[in-house]
This record gives sequence, C-alpha cells and structure tokens, in this order.
Amino acid sequence: MQTVTLAQYYTLLLLQPSKGKAALATLQQLVIGLRPTNRRLLNAATDNLQVLLTVLQQNPTLLQHFTQAVATVIIHADITNILTDSGLITGATFAQQVRQVISHKLIPPYYEPEDANGILTKLFTKKWDYQWVNLIPNKLLAQLITMVNTTVIALPNDVQTELTNAAKIVSYRIASLGLEGEIFKRANKSEHIINAFTQQNTYLLNLVLATPPTTHEALYNLRTSLLQCQQNLRQLESNSITTGTSINQTFLLRRLTQHVNRLKFIISFFDVNKPLHAISISYFLKDAVAYIKTKNSLRKLSSTTLNLLAYRIVDHTKDTGELYITSTRTQYWKIFSAAAGGGLIVSFLVIIKFYLGRLQLAVFWEGIAYSLNYAAGFIAIQLCGFTLATKQPAMTASTLANSLQGTTGVNFKQMAITISRVCRTQFISIVGNVSIVMPCIALWFYIIDSITTKALISTAEVSKLLSSNHILLSNSILYAAIAGVFLFISGLVSGYVENSMVYAKIPQRLSQHGLLKKLATPTALPRIINFIQLRGGAIFGNLTLGVLLGMASFVGKILGLPFDIRHITFAAGNIAMALHATTGIVVGYIVMLFVSIFVIGLVNLLASFSLAFYVAIKARNLSLSDYPQLSKTVIKHFLKTPLEFFVAPRGGVSKFQ
Repeated sequence: MQTVTLAQYYTLLLLQPSKGKAALATLQQLVIGLRPTNRRLLNAATDNLQVLLTVLQQNPTLLQHFTQAVATVIIHADITNILTDSGLITGATFAQQVRQVISHKLIPPYYEPEDANGILTKLFTKKWDYQWVNLIPNKLLAQLITMVNTTVIALPNDVQTELTNAAKIVSYRIASLGLEGEIFKRANKSEHIINAFTQQNTYLLNLVLATPPTTHEALYNLRTSLLQCQQNLRQLESNSITTGTSINQTFLLRRLTQHVNRLKFIISFFDVNKPLHAISISYFLKDAVAYIKTKNSLRKLSSTTLNLLAYRIVDHTKDTGELYITSTRTQYWKIFSAAAGGGLIVSFLVIIKFYLGRLQLAVFWEGIAYSLNYAAGFIAIQLCGFTLATKQPAMTASTLANSLQGTTGVNFKQMAITISRVCRTQFISIVGNVSIVMPCIALWFYIIDSITTKALISTAEVSKLLSSNHILLSNSILYAAIAGVFLFISGLVSGYVENSMVYAKIPQRLSQHGLLKKLATPTALPRIINFIQLRGGAIFGNLTLGVLLGMASFVGKILGLPFDIRHITFAAGNIAMALHATTGIVVGYIVMLFVSIFVIGLVNLLASFSLAFYVAIKARNLSLSDYPQLSKTVIKHFLKTPLEFFVAPRGGVSKFQ
C-alpha cells in the first residue's frame, strides 16, 4: 500500500502550485499524509495536522501553493448537493433506504466529476476515515479553513451562486414540511406556529433579490425568522406530552430541525461584514465525511430508525420514572412500603404458581395458566399502588437519559447524585419485595402444616426448587437476563400504549362511543375513561410482562433450548418455600442460595436498565462516549459517600457537593 509522509508531501507541493486535475491529486496526497497508519492510532491525525499548520505558517511559498490547490478544488466543485443532502434525513421509507443501501453496496453510486460528494469519496477512501477526522479539534481545522478561505475569496469563482441555489432548495423544503398535516396536528391547529416555516421562504427570496445596503436588513429578517422556526420546533416537541406522537411526526420534526439548522449554516456565508464561521464549517466538514463513509451502512440506517422508534416511546415513561427516584427519607420509606405491598401480592403468586405446576397441564396450557397468574398479580400490584422493584429501571432509565441531555462538566455532580438516588431506590425496593415475600410464604406453609399432617412439598419438589434457583447448579443467570429483557419490553409496551392513546385521542373517542354511552351512566362514563387514560398503558405493560414470563418455559421446552426466566422475588419465594419444607441443609448451601437471590436480582436490574437506558439515549441522539467524566464523578461520589447509594441522607440533601 502506498503511503506518503508529510515531509514527502511538502517536497511535492513546493515544486509548483497545483492547478486543474492536479489539485485534486495534491489533496489526495495530503489526506494520505494526515491519515494515521492504523485504526489504533486515530489521534495521530491531530499531531500530523498540527505539524502541517506549523510548516505552512513558516513557509509562505508552501502556504501559497497549498491554499491555491485547495481553493482550486473548492471553486470547481459543485457544492449544491453536499449542502442540501449530506447528513440530512431523506423522505424515503425505511424499506426504500434499505434497498438503496444494498444496491450501493453491490454497485457504488456514480458522482459527476465536479460533485463535492464524489470529491470527498475520492479523498477519503478508507471506511474508518471519518473516525480520525472526527477526533481532530475544531480549532485546528478552523485554522486550516481560514487559510484557504483567503485564497478562495481572491480567485474568481461562482460559489455564491451555488450557495444561493442550495439555500433556496433547503428553504422550499422547510416550507413544504411545515405544511404537512402531521405537523399541523401537533401544533394544535395554531397557525402562528406553522406560519414561521413558510415565512422564512419569503425572507430568503427577499435576501436573494436584495442589493446593498438592504442586504443586511434582509439577512437579519431571515435569521430572526429561522430563530422563530427553532422556537416553534421546541414548542412542537413539548406538545407531544398532550398530543402524543407518531413515527411520521417524529420523522418530520427531525427533518425540519435538520433543514432549519442547515439553512442557518448556509446563510452564514451571505454576511460579508462578518468573519467566516470557520468552526461551523469544520463541524459541517466532519459531518459530511461521516455521511459519505456511513451512508451505505445498514447498521447506521438501523440505528437512525431505532432513534425514531425510541423517541416515540421513551418520553412517555420519563415522567413515571421520576416517581421512582427518592430524595428524602420520607420518599425512601414510602417506596419501601409500596415494595412491601408488592412483595405481599407476589407471595400469593408464588404459591399459586406452585400449585398450578402440580396440575401437570400440557406445556402450552401450563404457560397460559402461568401467564394469567403473573398478569393478574402484576396488574393488582399496579392498581393497589404497590411496586415491583425490577420494573422500575425501564422508567428511571428514561428519566436519567433526559437529565443527561445537555449535561456539562459543571453539573456532572448533580447527575451523579441523581444516579445515587436511583440506586438506593432500587435497593430499598428489592429489600421491600424480598423481605415480605420470604416470611409470608413461610407463614403460609406454617399455617397449613398446623392444619394438616400431610407433607405439602415432596423431597423431589424441594430439590427442584432449590437447584433450579442455585446459580451454580442451573442456568439461573441466563434466565435472569431473559427476565430482565422481558421487563424492558414491558416498559416499552407501556410507553407505546400511553403515547398511542394520546395521539389517537382514545379518551375523546370513547366519550363519543354510542354503545359505551348506553351501557355506562353519565357519572360513571368519565370515571371509566379517566381510568383507561391513566392506567391503560401500565395495564397493557403488565399484561405483556405476564405473558412473556408465563410462556418462557413453554418456548424453551418446545424448541429444546435453555430458555426460561428467573425473577428475584419469585426466586426468593421458591427458596423460602423449599427451605421451610426441609431440614438438614448445610449452612454453606443456604448462604449460596441467598447469594443466588442477590445475583438474580442484580442481573434482572442490569439487563432491564441497560437496555432501557440505551434506547433512551438513542432516542435523544446522545452517546455515552461524549460524557467520559460522568463515570469518574459517579465513582468519586460512591467513594466519598457510599451510604447514599443505599440510604437516603437526612434532610434529603446529599453530602457530595
């Protein structure tokens, strides 16, 4: 493979200034010189660029030849497509985009010789080029851009015409998208919100036709209009709480936001009285390179689609999640009481499930019986205002991700405190569940033992109950992870149903339902509708969880796979049931059983929380790699005040300040 060092590049560049097609070859050699030797040394590109800048500043002839080569490529490139398409969501459906990606993988797309997208493709030939480009500090790229801009301005060019054409295209798209029915629906029919998207086009046309000195006023009006568009987009986003949202709505809002930001970027070149926004150009250049290198990636396409799907769901769980994050000791013990109530109901579910297993039903009907038992119990827990510890992460994860949005180094401490609140809430919830499940089951069998002399549980059943929940004697850890996935799915279902009921206006439609109005009295109908509105999502989520948990063993048996579930409260109940019915078990074995309960619960929580948190950050276009300081701050908080991760501090005020 041919490699070019920067020293060799300088020698080539000093010979003569590059013109015409030779200018592109000069830039290709530059990229090869800047590119790290392998993917493990991505930061080397920054050092290489720093050396290049230093040499250019010290050698005027080299600087002149270099800037002329780059300026020549820019001036002769058609930048309209890259400004109007690069990095922007298209109007194609997911299926259409998949077909296009596969087609381009088989046969690469064709670019006209002067197309800027094609030029970038020729310059950045490695799949991983966008990774090292993205790591280059924007200030360094801005220095390079500023050097080149001076030469571009000095040479005759038609760049302004292409900028104008790109601005028109993007502006017309904004106006068209702003008039979509889905946008108008979320605007609650407020025309002043919609009008901004069409008015910006009028201001752009005024700017294009304006001549000095009216250009400055026209540019100011357009910028003000685009600022109003951004404010209206934020208003439309917040309206989702009351109007709900659909995939199409979310898709349109994302497109609108991207196009408004792109138009603001394009018109920044129209103001000749202000210095070049080199930092903004560096951001755009990075995005353009990333777009070129990832646009034919099915993984990237799937990730973008997941963002849209996730956003529709998670915003309807973050408010619920706030209920499960305790600050004060009053809230802390209130969660314990609710968890204790949940544990009481679960103790009955464990006993009922045990007796259902004795019926020796066919595996399918046994799964149905288990599902009904689980679902009825979970719905009862929800209707009684109790809690099941392992269901909370799906809610709290969205709240944490919402808090992370916009977080800076200044408030990482507050984020760490929030995480400690989540941890102690989960801890006391588990304690509340388990501390009630085990003694309640033991008490139940003690009472039955007092009434009858017949053994309630056989030796074989005791052995099965203990071994199946022992982490060293069974696949309990795997099964606990499966249960965590099911808990996560139930959270998604809850959010999806809640959003769908708001978006489809189910309560309003029910209030006009002819049959329902006949069956229910005028006073009962509003209460029924209010109940459905408040509890519908949670009930569907619990029903889903019940079916998933109940049918897991059925799926495992018919497929012959190690597929089942282990849930901390049910594992604790089963172990309590078996320990009550036997004697003579060694202490070490009992200790391992309690360790198994802890591990099963931990895996339940981690699986559910990690999946929910991943979807939540994807919905907000966040990346944990952007917050390296967060984990360090959380660890520092734990080392300084570890007790706060388990018990609420007095007065609800953290000592980690």
